[in-house]
Order: sequence, then structure tokens, then C-alpha cells
Amino acid sequence: MEQAVLEVCEANGESLAEVTSLTLDSMCTSATIQGLDTCAALQELSVIGCSITSLEGFPPLAALRKLWLSDNRISGGLHALAALDNLVELSLGGNRIGSLADLKPIVGLRIQSLDLEGCPCADESEEYRTTMFDMFPSLVYLDGMDMDGNERLIDDGEEDDDEEEEEDEEDSDDEEEE
Repeated sequence: MEQAVLEVCEANGESLAEVTSLTLDSMCTSATIQGLDTCAALQELSVIGCSITSLEGFPPLAALRKLWLSDNRISGGLHALAALDNLVELSLGGNRIGSLADLKPIVGLRIQSLDLEGCPCADESEEYRTTMFDMFPSLVYLDGMDMDGNERLIDDGEEDDDEEEEEDEEDSDDEEEE
């Protein structure tokens, strides 16, 4: 994993100390997350499908806001994430989290979006959803849906910018015609 971290940073022209976003999805196979100790500015980390089995020794990344750990083999040990005070989005879908009790070490975090879809502890029952929203008072989205069951819409700022540009062009054309 350490080599993959270095390669991604080098490809992006960033040092470990200044990298803010790392995507290592399926780039490496590692039982634990390693090589991030000096990534002090890291805000987003994606390690989807890397065969991670343990979060033991997860570095205290104070700036980390988004963490995607989907499709690994994590079954517990979430206490390693308890110090990530700025974490607002956590994806654990497709792991081996067997019980909602396994989530207790992170209930103090201000998580707004939590994905557990595909974990044994996540069923689609109303009881599961109610329990999760009660456990995490700051939670807005669970498994991609809000408390009322509405799907999370991904905001695409570029699309909005394009629409505004088109409207501006149309307005300019209208003014020229007058």
C-alpha cells in the first residue's frame, strides 16, 4: 500500500505532506492501511477493494473528512477511526460488519453520510434505519438515502456552471437581436 500511495502522489505532483485526496481503489492488496502517517492535509481517502481486514494502526488524520472503505474484509475494529473528529462521510458497504454494536466506537463522530449496504448488520428494515439515525444524531444519509427514504442526490457543480453559461449566451443572443 505504501508504494501505491507514493505512486499516486508522484503522478499528481504532490508530496505526502500536501496531498488532500487519495484514491487507491483496487491498486493494492493490504491487510491494513499503511503509508499515510505523514499525509497531514489528507481530506479524502478511498481504499475500495484493497482486501483490508483490519483498521489497527489507522493514522490520526486530523483533516480527513471522507473515507471510503467499501468492498474490503473489515469486520470490526472501528475504534481506530474514533479520533477522526472531522469525518463526515464514511463508506463501509460490502464489508463484514456483523452487528450494529460494532459501530459503537464511532458514534461520537459527526458523521452525516454512512454507507453499510452489503454488510451483514445492514438490512432494509425500518428498525435498522431508525436505530442508525438514533445512534448517529448528525446522520443525514444512510446507505444513500435520507431519513424519509429519499435518495441522495449528488450535486454536480460543473453541470450547473454549464447551464448558467448557456443561459448567459442565450441572453446575449437575445440582446443582439433587439
